[in-house]
Amino acid sequence: MTVDWEQLETELGADMGSAIRHLSSDEKDVRSPVLNDLFDLSWHPGSLLWRAAFAVPFLIEHLQRESEEDCLYNILIDLAHIGTGTSFCDLRKDSSIYAYRRNTPELQEQMEEKLYWVEKTYEAVYKGVDVYLNLLDRDAPKARIGAAYTLSCCKADAARICNKMRDRFHKESEEMVKATIPLCLAILSNNTPLETAFFEEVLESNENFLLRSLSPSLVRICRKMLCQP
Repeated sequence: MTVDWEQLETELGADMGSAIRHLSSDEKDVRSPVLNDLFDLSWHPGSLLWRAAFAVPFLIEHLQRESEEDCLYNILIDLAHIGTGTSFCDLRKDSSIYAYRRNTPELQEQMEEKLYWVEKTYEAVYKGVDVYLNLLDRDAPKARIGAAYTLSCCKADAARICNKMRDRFHKESEEMVKATIPLCLAILSNNTPLETAFFEEVLESNENFLLRSLSPSLVRICRKMLCQP
């Protein structure tokens, strides 16, 4: 990706531009702390900032070049948070701080603008679906965990993602990864039906300690799925 860094810093601010530039560093000690900065500049306790939509493509591009497992995991988890965030106004629209102007045209316009950038951010995250799917097969357990979490946000492509994650579950040997996948599939199951046999298999599995320890939550999920027509 060819970048005009001067223009980027002008449009997004020097702090965001600098964080994106340093994300491309060859030094892990430079890349890792910058990830925190970039995330803080994109997401604030559940609220997406408008600049998040511009940061996401750089994060996705970097996933394809990153070799460090921890960095891969951190980027993917950041994308999962960004892919489920919303606007500050939407989170607090029923708060008393907006009571006096809740129905004013000014607030409605402000909310529409912020929700526009939320939608643009979601679209940016969804564009990385193929990258996340490929990382499910990466020889790095934490990368596979992070990929599963990020894919659980990409509901527009739920059917294809569910098939891939289910296949990954059946050949997965790492306990933590195998415990993560059903939980992420449960999120996507609201968008696409999975065979009830898969949920029965998860519940009946005795080979994975983490799956057994998570079984109360999975039982509720599976019962819900098993009861669907």
